[in-house]
Amino acid sequence: MLVVLLVPLVQVGIYADQGPPPNEQARMDPYFPKATEPRSPVQSPVWITETVDSAGDVGLYNSIALDGENRPHISYSAAGDDLKYAYYDGVAWHGESVAQGWSSSLKLDRQGHPHIGYATGHSANYVWHDGAAWHVETVEEEPDPYYGYMQTSLALDAADRPHMAFVRCRPLICSLRYAYSDGSAWHSEEVAIGGGQESGSLALNTESRPYISYYDDHGYTADLKLAHREGDAWITETVDPAENAGFGNSLAFDGAGRPHISYLQGISPSYDLKYAWYDGDYWHIETIAAEASGPTALAIDQAGRPHIAYGDALSHTLKYAWYNGTAWRIETVDHLGTDFFSLGLDGTDQPHISYYDSTNGDLKHAYKCVAPSSVRISGPDRLPTGIVGLYTATVAPPTATLPLLAWDNGHIGPTTTYSWTTAGLYTLTVTATNGCGQIHSRFTVTTFCQPPTGARIEGPSVLLVNQAATYQASSLPITASLPLTWVWNSGLVGPTQVYSWTAVGTYTLTVTGTNACGQASASRRVLVLETWPYRFYLPVITRHNE
Repeated sequence: MLVVLLVPLVQVGIYADQGPPPNEQARMDPYFPKATEPRSPVQSPVWITETVDSAGDVGLYNSIALDGENRPHISYSAAGDDLKYAYYDGVAWHGESVAQGWSSSLKLDRQGHPHIGYATGHSANYVWHDGAAWHVETVEEEPDPYYGYMQTSLALDAADRPHMAFVRCRPLICSLRYAYSDGSAWHSEEVAIGGGQESGSLALNTESRPYISYYDDHGYTADLKLAHREGDAWITETVDPAENAGFGNSLAFDGAGRPHISYLQGISPSYDLKYAWYDGDYWHIETIAAEASGPTALAIDQAGRPHIAYGDALSHTLKYAWYNGTAWRIETVDHLGTDFFSLGLDGTDQPHISYYDSTNGDLKHAYKCVAPSSVRISGPDRLPTGIVGLYTATVAPPTATLPLLAWDNGHIGPTTTYSWTTAGLYTLTVTATNGCGQIHSRFTVTTFCQPPTGARIEGPSVLLVNQAATYQASSLPITASLPLTWVWNSGLVGPTQVYSWTAVGTYTLTVTGTNACGQASASRRVLVLETWPYRFYLPVITRHNE
């Protein structure tokens, strides 16, 4: 099958979707590419919410991650401590149960495969998918019934090896612990005493060195601390010494490797939402909002700016705060109450939040949606009959959220192929759709019959008696219209034939290719020998005069 892919040189045929394209004089050069780009006004991002799983009481302890195609993946718990995983493939959500547990933390590796840290009553665990099946590993286990595990936080290093922070509790005291896998076994160690049930947000810096922010409630005061590993030792510093600071913390690094932490300060049920960041020398702390509830979820965009999801203690709504470079902006995401949520940014820095709808007991996904303002089709606008043309749709703006591209031939995706058997004028259509907008684009293609102007035969020119060889006929140009019928002088039909001869001599092969608008022929002489001629190599002797 021949696919024609031509690079666009100019853009013509721009029109709005309200009517047909204008009557323009198209270039008549064969296969000259044309592009259409209907336009509509650019819209501001809007929040879109959708239900991911409504099968009972589902969505607790959820964690979200975005893959390389900006598609969300979510781990979460359902009734009965059923640990589940759901992902969006660009068309629909798919989900499955993967283990028994809660307090999940999800990360995706470089291939987009999910890795989940989670806890059970007496163990910290890790489950991951290799593209074919799920694998479950025990990170740390304590059979003593007085011990319990909770609050896992997972990270993957540059080699996709897992690291995990978690809290292990016994009566009256909890400890913050850290574990990592070297590829063959897990190794765990204690980081700090204290941390309660809302401690331990793990992130790796640019050198894959672990850092853990935590709420230190061991002692007379409770405050926010940050621990990082130097060699075999843990170094701990106080980030915010204010009393009762650090509850519901979330840690992230910016592109320069500097840590940022969101957290709450105060006494339940109402807190101040706070944010701390390190400039390389000092910590800076600011209060973003009052009457907040937790936990918090932090993400840092490509410009190093913070985005935070949190709860409103008074209205019981899900809120989103982000810094635009000048000031903080706060928006309401959903008016339904929630205590479990997770935040991620896609490749265009638009936020995605997974959360538990406590009113209905559902897992939901909210995202800032940017509508497509235009869709542009590129590809050949003149195409020989029978030849396959490749067409590509490009959506603008590039930040448009997860557009679904549907072609009128039934194909879904940014590229597709078309071919027509009869000459004429054809129109193909693509529709770009997402949760906040839809736009169409049409593209006109003229098909014509391209006659073969020449032909050629490929194959060996010398054979031995009774030696078989394959000969291939092809047309010039290679874009001659199909179907193209090849007839050889032996009466055989088809572009490829096998020949052999029983006697020594010189033979001539001739083939003729015919389509609906012309024909072309080619010939090739073949010499047939009894045996291959011998070759003698004699040494060359030279005399050097002294």
